[in-house]
Amino acid sequence: MAIGADRQDPYFVFGFPLSDRSWREYAVRDLLPDQVPDDPDLLSWEIRTLAETVNRSRRHRAEGEPDVPAEVLLALRTLNQALRHVARRYFAVENPGGLARCRAWADAQLGPANTTHLVRTFCELFPPLPVALERETLAAYAASDVDPALLEMMLLFVNVTNPATGPAAPLFDDNELRQRSSYAAFVTGLEQYLDTHEPPGSEGRTIFSLLRAPALASPGSLFGQLEWIRANWGHLLPADFLRRLLAAMDILKEIDLARSAEYGPPPVLSFGAGAGGWSEPEPEAFSADADWMPNVVLMAKSVYVWLDQLSRWHGREIRTLDQIPDGELDRLVAWGVNGLWLIGLWQRSEASRRIKQQMGNDDAAASAYALYDYRIADDLGGEGAWQNLSERAGARGLRLASDMVPNHMGIDSRWVVEHPEYFLQLPHPPYPGYRYGGPDVCDTPGVAVRIEDGYRDHSDAAVVFQRVDEHSG
Repeated sequence: MAIGADRQDPYFVFGFPLSDRSWREYAVRDLLPDQVPDDPDLLSWEIRTLAETVNRSRRHRAEGEPDVPAEVLLALRTLNQALRHVARRYFAVENPGGLARCRAWADAQLGPANTTHLVRTFCELFPPLPVALERETLAAYAASDVDPALLEMMLLFVNVTNPATGPAAPLFDDNELRQRSSYAAFVTGLEQYLDTHEPPGSEGRTIFSLLRAPALASPGSLFGQLEWIRANWGHLLPADFLRRLLAAMDILKEIDLARSAEYGPPPVLSFGAGAGGWSEPEPEAFSADADWMPNVVLMAKSVYVWLDQLSRWHGREIRTLDQIPDGELDRLVAWGVNGLWLIGLWQRSEASRRIKQQMGNDDAAASAYALYDYRIADDLGGEGAWQNLSERAGARGLRLASDMVPNHMGIDSRWVVEHPEYFLQLPHPPYPGYRYGGPDVCDTPGVAVRIEDGYRDHSDAAVVFQRVDEHSG
């Protein structure tokens, strides 16, 4: 029977071996989308979520188990895909019928009943995807086609003996399988049989030797094993897989760089000619100095603070720009000031103010750079009040200035609400541990905006937010 003649679906949902105990302990079914794709490459987010779930569980048990970095599981996925490609190619192209002969050998050495029990026990303890998702019963799957199970037992043995799997190894621990079946005798005997009775592959290696080659070449690093595969198995693997392999390695490099930056010494930056790959330093492109520019004497005022001070000094409420007394402008001019820089003029985010107050700062205003819109704030009198102040200041030779940062805005800004397509976004949080169970801080009907829960308990900085279109979900 040729490998894959009856089975086209993947055996393991994430590509690497996963025990039934892990499925249950980490509620893997709940991590998966409703429509589970056949391609593990489409489940990168779910793999990262699995790592987060495993780590949270281990920390809760407080047994000193190390965390499983998500990149380890992502690398395991790609490694196992490569191993599976090579094994399938061997049995389909270089040794057709080899798996059927392996089954016949197992029946002869272990007995048909023991072989059947082994396959069924393996499918029970390391369920194939159709069984894990309850699309098919264990009995029906184990009886239909044993080739995939035999192949996956070989790959499980290779994974268990790979020293680089490290903290991920408990996800596919094979101790119970060894205790409940003839698995250990099967894989060790099968390796001897294949080494002595079946032809080597095109590489001149027996299949077990070929599958172990990456781990032997780089026993301490999954990334090193992927690099070895890229360098040595390019002619054995499909072109589309090689492209995905390179992409996976690039992602792992980026993660490693980020982790090094987090825990290691900061990089030393270089400036000047030749820096950053440029042959020339960036040229200066300053605007020309107008005749008044070198003579500016600038006074900066945080506008809300200044208006509050003026209210107290004058004994009356001064809340809008047009209410600023002429005498205050005259005072600035008398001091030699000819430029007034007003900070915080723009319409601010209501969400920013609300979040600060929810965190206990009852009198807080919104951040000056968490903006709703680039227009003069309504509570400062809007554009009309600004024009009034501008005309009175200009009559005194006092220029007005303000500042803006075009990409600084509140999480409930007009662009966020009306043009979410302008922003980088994902259909899920960038980190699996992020949760958004807090209150909606957006006043716009039909749009909900929430910050990450870690901000409220001071465990994180809320670097991203959740926006939900309540009409479409």
